[in-house]
Amino acid sequence: MPDWKTHLKVGLVFEIITLIIISGVLLYIKKIPTVTELFYIIPILVVSPLIPDIDHPTSKITDVLLLCGLVGLWIAYFFMQNLSMFFMVFITAVFIISRFIPHRGFTHSIWFIMIYSIGVGLLTTSPSIGIVGLVGAASHIHIDK
Repeated sequence: MPDWKTHLKVGLVFEIITLIIISGVLLYIKKIPTVTELFYIIPILVVSPLIPDIDHPTSKITDVLLLCGLVGLWIAYFFMQNLSMFFMVFITAVFIISRFIPHRGFTHSIWFIMIYSIGVGLLTTSPSIGIVGLVGAASHIHIDK
């Protein structure tokens, strides 16, 4: 099976092609991406091709997401206490998925990819970024087969 570096490389190729197409369409209809959309795109480009492996306890993405959740919780505790609950739920969800869902089970399904991409689109308030997330996650599933 491909390692995380291969998943990331293949995912980035497909995501960048998707971004070019979406950017062309958006420029054609005269919609310029916002600064917020540009801020969100880099983490989504990196996380999306790796996210299906969140169900593996020793995967890089699980470690990165748990670390990000802990750092976010620490920052929220001191500066934005209203976000503390979000980070606690995030850390708990990552831990439960990585420990109790079988590898290449639900997170390697079309349902997970759809839930993930819709979630990305809603959290970033940008359907375009949701589509990029979908392409990245789908590329993982495609090269795993």
